[in-house]
Amino acid sequence: MNQKKLFHGLLVLSNLFLLTILIFNQGLLPKIKAQIPENDHFQDFQDHFNLVSAEVLPAVVEINVESLKSGQGNQPIPWEDFFDLPDQEEDTPEENRTYGLGSGIIVRKQDDGYYILTNEHVVGESPKMNVTLTDGREYEGSLVGSDGRKDLAMVFIQTDDDLTVASLGDSNVLRVGDWVLAMGSPLGYKASVSAGIVSALGRMDSPEGNINDFIQTDAAINQGNSGGALVNMHGEVVGINSWISTSTGGNIGLGFSIPINNAKKNIDDFINYGEIYYGWLGVSIGDLASYMEDEIDTQGFTGAFVYQVFSHSPAWKAGIEPGDYIISINGEEVIGRKQLTFMIGELYPGDNADFQIIRDGQLLQVSALVERRVDEDQLGQINPQAWPGINLLPFNEEIQQSLNLSDLAEGPLVDQVYPQTLFQIAGILPGDQILKINGDVILGLQDFYRSIRNNKELLELEIQRGDEVIKILIQGNQE
Repeated sequence: MNQKKLFHGLLVLSNLFLLTILIFNQGLLPKIKAQIPENDHFQDFQDHFNLVSAEVLPAVVEINVESLKSGQGNQPIPWEDFFDLPDQEEDTPEENRTYGLGSGIIVRKQDDGYYILTNEHVVGESPKMNVTLTDGREYEGSLVGSDGRKDLAMVFIQTDDDLTVASLGDSNVLRVGDWVLAMGSPLGYKASVSAGIVSALGRMDSPEGNINDFIQTDAAINQGNSGGALVNMHGEVVGINSWISTSTGGNIGLGFSIPINNAKKNIDDFINYGEIYYGWLGVSIGDLASYMEDEIDTQGFTGAFVYQVFSHSPAWKAGIEPGDYIISINGEEVIGRKQLTFMIGELYPGDNADFQIIRDGQLLQVSALVERRVDEDQLGQINPQAWPGINLLPFNEEIQQSLNLSDLAEGPLVDQVYPQTLFQIAGILPGDQILKINGDVILGLQDFYRSIRNNKELLELEIQRGDEVIKILIQGNQE
């Protein structure tokens, strides 16, 4: 009986299998098939990526740097996240040999060769380097100039070969969400392309503190990409890949590129002068600290606060004063200290710049003739010309509690004194509390800046120092 049931069951399954085959053969059930539309937009999108990569990659080069440094032992290389460092033998005490790998972008053909834009941290001060194209051709490169303040450098290769020059786009028109491609030689794999989007614009605070703002992208950037190209979908370079934020040493979707508009002027500077020409205003500026917000009337504007003005500088001649709050240059809004520093640096010596400032709660316009910024060592020599040469803390509740100064009268506190300035020479010390200037009671920062602005020739300060009240005469900072 059990065998008979088993036989019937197998017969039913067999008939169902035959029926299924018959149905498919007769076309009674729909056949599953991938449908490709006549207008395949995905294929068009992919073809566009291929086209942009093919157009731009020949203009992106690999740069290998070998340099010798005197001294004992191996020294860490700045920005080492962007170098592919081979194993090194132990150096002799007299000579350290370092190697660096990065990328660069051919940006100009001129005379008997080509100019390549890259990062300063890729090439440093090395006079010679090896440049390799995507097709394997190699050239000896020479350093034209480098600038750590903007982390940019220019390399020259001499050749009669016909090389591809990159097309430079407009980084100011980038929007968050735009597709971009990152090109370079990550980990020594030259002619590599990664895709992503613009994640953010106007990022600040690079690891080395240079004055650029940055494009943030999630296009993969790794060691060796630095100095390479960030490219838009028109095949235009919109950025120079520069650094990554990572806890692992590799890409985690946080890559940063210098906007190409930040470098366009500098390309000509390098070619014409071998260095970047910066504009100079002659002020020491900063962002308003939280404890100053109640003291300085900004009328709701963003900007940067003028702490010091250097004697006989463009700012001094234009009438910019300590205590002023700069809110725009040539009609462009100032967001903060770093942006203002960059904006001033981008001006050429001889340019006229119109500044909108807030002084004592009033909007004012001043115009300054920008001069050329001198070298860092020369800037140090003019520090004694800083006026007034001190930084102050307001005597408010926050400062009182943090410094435990509840017994003092009102009046701003001296926080920092610049060496060799008039205030320092007169004997002002950190911790002094300014009570009066020329008989006028000083209750806050605005009172102080107003007083030194109105008394140019001689200042008589009444100072609280510990349990004593003393008077100090200061010769005013005159023309």
